[in-house]
Amino acid sequence: MELDLKSKKVVVTGGSKGIGKAICIDLAKEGADVLINYSRNIEEAEKTLKEVNKYGGKSFIYKADVSKEDEVKKMIDAAIKEFGRVDILVNNAGVIVNSPFLDCSNDDWDKVIGINLNGCRFCSKYAAKNMIKNGSGKIINISSIHDTVSFRNNSPYDTSKAAIKMLTRDLALELSEYGITVNSVSPGSIIVERNSKLLENKELLDLLYDRILLKRIGKPEEVAKVVTFLCSSAASYINGTTIYVDGGFIFKF
Repeated sequence: MELDLKSKKVVVTGGSKGIGKAICIDLAKEGADVLINYSRNIEEAEKTLKEVNKYGGKSFIYKADVSKEDEVKKMIDAAIKEFGRVDILVNNAGVIVNSPFLDCSNDDWDKVIGINLNGCRFCSKYAAKNMIKNGSGKIINISSIHDTVSFRNNSPYDTSKAAIKMLTRDLALELSEYGITVNSVSPGSIIVERNSKLLENKELLDLLYDRILLKRIGKPEEVAKVVTFLCSSAASYINGTTIYVDGGFIFKF
């Protein structure tokens, strides 16, 4: 399938590791120029950039905390200055704090909502303004099966992801008239750095495999392929929806 992303200008938040890194690399393979956002680890961001640069283009890294509106505005301005425009935004930056609801501090709650939800809000706001000038654009929000499935001791994360699902629909409703499509991708159990020890826990793996129809854990690249598809004209008639990349996990809920 021809995905026609050559010379598309893309901003990917949280692009230094895990799913975000896989998304940056896959988009670059298809010819896109990518702003790789990171918030703390410049070494990991530079590793991602090195992989991305293998495919040419003029990608670059940019440090910004997406929970802070002023930093987001400067980041989108930097993308426009470097690329001339923003064609695609992938809101991938996210954080998780595991805490019982009754013990969850205000700081932890605000951190999760700030990065996961407000990050999507701020990035979409400033990217969409440029897309409107250009007459087209695509926004893809990386959510989670937690937008539908509740997990114990996970209320701030679950709440943020459920809100992203509705924000996706609201943005599609308001931005479609400007030629902008908005969709979300909700991964299930995906092996990334923060949960790599999961494979060593047979009891937990057995529990997951009992719920996942495909009986295995997913790879970041499998999420990235779906995002790349949504970024392409092949997905031109997909709007306001959520695609689950979960091996059939939510099928049992």
